[in-house]
Order: sequence, then C-alpha cells, then structure tokens
Amino acid sequence: MKLTLTLICSIIFASLQAQPCRQNYSQSMEQGKQYLNSNPPEFKKALTEFQAAQIAARECGFSTAEPAAQLKKVFDGLQRQREQAIDDRKIAEREKQNAQAATARAKIEADKALKAKAIADDERKKASTALEQQRRADSAKEFATAKSKEAEIAKHKAEQRLDSIKALYDEKTLLVIANTKGAPEQLDSNYMTSIFRGEIIRWSSSVKVTTALISPETELGAKIAQSIFHINKERIARYFRMLEYQGGQYSLFNSATQLEEYISQTPGAIGMINRAPTSPNVRIVSIQTKAKAIK
Repeated sequence: MKLTLTLICSIIFASLQAQPCRQNYSQSMEQGKQYLNSNPPEFKKALTEFQAAQIAARECGFSTAEPAAQLKKVFDGLQRQREQAIDDRKIAEREKQNAQAATARAKIEADKALKAKAIADDERKKASTALEQQRRADSAKEFATAKSKEAEIAKHKAEQRLDSIKALYDEKTLLVIANTKGAPEQLDSNYMTSIFRGEIIRWSSSVKVTTALISPETELGAKIAQSIFHINKERIARYFRMLEYQGGQYSLFNSATQLEEYISQTPGAIGMINRAPTSPNVRIVSIQTKAKAIK
C-alpha cells in the first residue's frame, strides 16, 4: 500500500515538473514558426527558438523530431538567402559595370558634342568673315591690276635696258656676273682672280662665295679657264679637284644659260659668260682695270 502511494506521488511530482518544460517547448516552437513564416523570414531568430525547443524537449525527457525538421527548414532558408545574396551581388556588379560603360559612352558622346560645337563655332566665325574677305579680295584684285600695269611698264623698261646692254657687248666679250646678294658691283681684277681661284671664300657681307664656271670641255669654258687660271683644259679638272680639297666650292655647267640660272638662284654665286645676263637677280660686276681686257 505504501509502495503504491509512493509511486503515485512520484508520477504526480514528475508530471508537475514536466509542465514548465512542455510549456517552454511549446512557446519556443510557436515563436520559431512565427519567425520562420514571417515576410521576410527571420531565420536567425527562428534558429534560436527551435534550438531552445530542442533543449526543452531533452529537459522534459520526451523524444520529438519536430524541432529538427524546423531547423532543417531554417538551414535551407539560410542557404537560399546566402545564394540569393551571392546572385544579388553578381547582378549588382554587372549593373555597376554597365553603369561605368554607360558613363564612358556618355563622356565620349559629350566630347563629340563639344568638338561638334567647336567646329560649328568655327564655321560661324568663317561665315561671319566671308563678306570681309570678299571685300579684301576685291581690293587685292584692284591692287594686283595696278601692280600688273606697273610690272608691264617695268618690263618694257627692262627690255629697253637689256637691248642697250646687249648692244654694248659682242659675242666675243667675257662678262663677270654675280647674284645680287653677295658680290659688290665693282671688283679689282686681282681680287676677282683670287675669288675664281678659291683663295677667298666669303664676301665682305659674310655671304659664302660659290664659283660657277662653264665646263672646260666646251669652247667657251676652255677660253674662260685660260683667262682665269692660265692653264689648258687638260689640266683644269685636276686643278678644280685640288681647289675643292682646299675648301673652295665650284659648280660646272655646259652652257651660259644653265650657269646664269644657277647664279640667279644662289646668293653669293659668281661666274663668267660671254653675253649680258637676263635674270633680274643677276648683275654684271664691273672689273676695275684697263691694263688687260678679258677676251
């Protein structure tokens, strides 16, 4: 009888002790489900509640698989949340790259627009000055017409002067000619000979002397070589090479026309031909001596 009472009391006592455990278990499970089913789900809070429910079940001494099942849902949800976060980050990176590319394109388009504006402004400036340019062109045309008339008059006078000069010389006369920049209008005969022999390499104006001669292979060139260097044409080529080695500068031509053209284009150039020059950049150099005529 006493044993029975003792057993009954133990059962009642155990039942009283189990009631708080079950209450904690139920509350944790209920709270965990609310967190799990909320929108959006609060997985971390649900995880805490279902773990508390597992502990309460162990303390109460009963076996149940429900907390573990709910915890699996929580872990699955956390995994999906993590994967979604990774996908969202990838999407954000792509959007960032697209935005950067769009910004770069926009900058390029802006630069193009600025260049187009600059071109348009330039065209407007050109258009605004077109009338002024036309007026200037008309004035320049009138000026050119007047200058053309003056040039015709000057040409006519030059031709008259040339005819007068030609009348002073026959085909057998040798004339010293030079570019208008370099040689003076008059030279002493000894000084002239020193120039042609390469003994003087610069004019008093510091312009470099360049000697132009008719090739000694021609009749005129042989005559000039004899007049200046007093040697025959067989020795003149060797003599020229020696002068070049010493620093002199010579240019040979096959005709008086070629020589005159070269002198007209070369400041400091001097030469000798058998006729009066025709180029405006070439003048006759007067040789101040009457003791020997260069013929």
